Order: sequence, then C-alpha cells, then structure tokens
Amino acid sequence: MIVVTAVSHRSSKEVDKEAYYKRLEIMLQDMFGEECVSNTNDSTITVTVDGKTAVLSLETRTVECEEGLDEDETLRELVQLAAQRLYDALSPANL
Repeated sequence: MIVVTAVSHRSSKEVDKEAYYKRLEIMLQDMFGEECVSNTNDSTITVTVDGKTAVLSLETRTVECEEGLDEDETLRELVQLAAQRLYDALSPANL
C-alpha cells in the first residue's frame, strides 16, 4: 500500500498576494506589452492600449475604465477576466 501525504507550507487558504500581483503584472505585460502596463502604486495596475485605459484594483480584481466610452468595455472585460483567472489558478484547492 502506498500512502501519499500532502504538506502545505502555507497555513491559510489565501493566495500569496505579493506573488499574485507580480505574476499578474508579468502576464498583462505579456498580453499587451511592457509599455502598456504600469503599476504606479501598490493597489492598482493600469493598462493603456490604443488610447484606452483600464485601471485594475488589485484588492477587488475589478476594472474601471473612462466613463462614457463603450469601446473600453472589451479592454475592461479582457483585463478583469485575466486577473480573475490567474487568481483562481493560484488559489489553493479546497480539499
């Protein structure tokens, strides 16, 4: 009989936020280019593509765009979905 024991180095079931933020920044730079992604403070990442800007809140994983611009909706959805999928991928499984 073989017994496999999983050992977790983290006691909480939270995502390591610092690692998530860094990986998210790298992923967005890969998606849009380094010149399009800026992290001016510890709580947001800004993505600017073709004059359209999306501001991603790192705490809530929600994206805000300039008001009144329907064409920003595609960029908003793309950035928000990418952030959420990466967060989900890094989240520990509930066993």
